[in-house]
Formats: sequence, C-alpha cells, structure tokens
Amino acid sequence: MNRTLIISGGGSRASWAAGFAKGLADSGNQYETVGGTSAGALIMSSVILNKFEALETLFSSLNNKDIYNVNPIKSNGEIRVFKSVLRTFFGHSSIGETKNLRKRIETIFTEADYNSIRDQQKALFCVTTNLNTSKMVIKSTDTSSYTDMLDWIWASASVPALFLLTFCDCFKK
Repeated sequence: MNRTLIISGGGSRASWAAGFAKGLADSGNQYETVGGTSAGALIMSSVILNKFEALETLFSSLNNKDIYNVNPIKSNGEIRVFKSVLRTFFGHSSIGETKNLRKRIETIFTEADYNSIRDQQKALFCVTTNLNTSKMVIKSTDTSSYTDMLDWIWASASVPALFLLTFCDCFKK
C-alpha cells in the first residue's frame, strides 16, 4: 500500500504536525510520499526519513536570526514600522528578507537526505503559489533537482509583503 502524508503550514503548527507524524510513525505507519506547504514543507524531509529528534532540536532552537537577514518584526511581535516604511520607500517589495531561512533549509533538508529519499523510491512534494500568475505550483523530488527543491520549499514558506517576493529564480523555470 502506498501511503501519502500531507503536512499543512502555519508556522508553529508545524511543530504540532511533527509530533503528530512521530505518533503515526511510532504506530507503525510509514509513508512513501510526504507533501507539505509553508512550514509543513520545511519539515517534510525529516518526517519521511523519520528524523524526529532533529525536528525536536529544530523547534527548540529556532530563532529569528535563523530566519531573517532583515527582520521586520520586533521582539514583542510588532512590525518595525519605520524600517518597513524606509524599505518600501527605497523600492523593496517586502519589509523583510529571509535569506537566512534559505540557508537553514539546507541544514534541515540536506543533499544526502534528497538522495536517500530518491534511493528509497520515496518522494516529497512541495506546494506553493506563484504570485506572478496566482496559480498553485507543485514540485517534487521526482521532477526537481535538490537545489530547485530547496528554492521551492523556501518559496512555500514565504509570506508575501513580509518576505522578499523575488528571492529566487524558481518561478522563472
């Protein structure tokens, strides 16, 4: 039986999804295909490879510096209004940038992980929206290179206006 697990997004809800997926795995459920969107896309490789300890470490240590190279949010959760206005005034399409998140994704989903998934004839798929066309895009390890998958996961985890919209070439492909 070919089983598929789909993990939704929603920031911190991904930590709940990781715990739920661990419970499913502990009950003997194994998946040949795992898909995700947003934060779900960030954790899908760890779920399919049963790397739940790595996810626990990730969620207990992740901080804003792991995500933002330009952080638009204050420590109390408010938007940095002056900095945001300046970025907009100087032509930026977003009030923040997440190049650090792209680097962090590489530590969560390594090339060895990508190759292991393919060698085991399993698959990951990532769901995002192309904001240029307003169309849903689905990319998978079956059809995309490792680097492309990293970019698609990054795109899926990005929030318009908060994060730079034209951060990768993945929508041009």
